[in-house]
Amino acid sequence: MAVHVTLYRYTDEGMKGIKNAADIARGWEQEAQKRGVAVKALYWLEGPYDALTIVESDDEDAVMGLLLAIGAQGLMRTESMRGFGVEDIRRFIQKLGA
Repeated sequence: MAVHVTLYRYTDEGMKGIKNAADIARGWEQEAQKRGVAVKALYWLEGPYDALTIVESDDEDAVMGLLLAIGAQGLMRTESMRGFGVEDIRRFIQKLGA
């Protein structure tokens, strides 16, 4: 399963509806599930980012489609990164011949 970590920042429009943040997030989780993307963690943050998710999926296109759908709503901007676990890094290092 591919892991993606996404950081979110509210847009001005998103901040106008902040009272609905939990309900909107629940809707995004349901949309993720429909696309075959499992939401493993969702946190609201202090600091330069407003929220963070960790998702898993075998389908990279499904993750990208979900992020585009979230961005298209105009409530948040996303910054996503592919995450790798310990076994992944071991495999990468082994391929280096190290």
